[in-house]
Amino acid sequence: PGYSLRALNNKFKLVLAMARQWPELSAFMQRTSSVLGKQRMARLGVDCIGVVQWPYISKSWKAPLRLSVLASHYEVVSRYLPTLLLLGRDESLQLCDLSAYSPGCSLVLDRPIWFKREGELVLNLFQGDLRVASLAFTLCHMDGQLNLVIGAVQGIHKGIDSERSLAIYRDLTKDFEGMRPRSFLIEALKSLARTIGVTRIYAVADAYRHHRHAYFGADKGE
Repeated sequence: PGYSLRALNNKFKLVLAMARQWPELSAFMQRTSSVLGKQRMARLGVDCIGVVQWPYISKSWKAPLRLSVLASHYEVVSRYLPTLLLLGRDESLQLCDLSAYSPGCSLVLDRPIWFKREGELVLNLFQGDLRVASLAFTLCHMDGQLNLVIGAVQGIHKGIDSERSLAIYRDLTKDFEGMRPRSFLIEALKSLARTIGVTRIYAVADAYRHHRHAYFGADKGE
């Protein structure tokens, strides 16, 4: 946003990217619009078009693949898994109440904006209002089969001090019969994948994480 030299330069780069990928971008808009319609497309928002320029899940994916995977996700979910169709950044769906095993815990599916480059859906283990663990993923058809691609697995945010985080992890591991929260989340994802007919689960290697892309600058050491 804005009209500084940096902002104008970024706008210019985006226009160039759109011009280069215009056929793929047009196909993406047609595919998503055909399954979502105008109203639901508006709820999805225009930030999804940014994949024409910025990285998505893997730094090695080029714009045509990024657009194709994104369109495939909404085709799959709209046609076959409408219960899992989340569009707005503030939408969520509780999949499982875990309070019988650990007080205040639940499995929740949502789509927060800070995961926008790592997946279209995020499976979370919540303890009350706290995200204890999160796993971002996207569904897509590849080679004639339904696949699930994991873009990120994250723990408790940095606003919680390490001592409290360790205490939460320790208590939940005990409640979940020795399974740590992130491991529990991965097993929950496998269960979800089996339920909806996923053939394979892929996960991005650390060396190919989206934040290592040149879009974020030359120094990717951090």
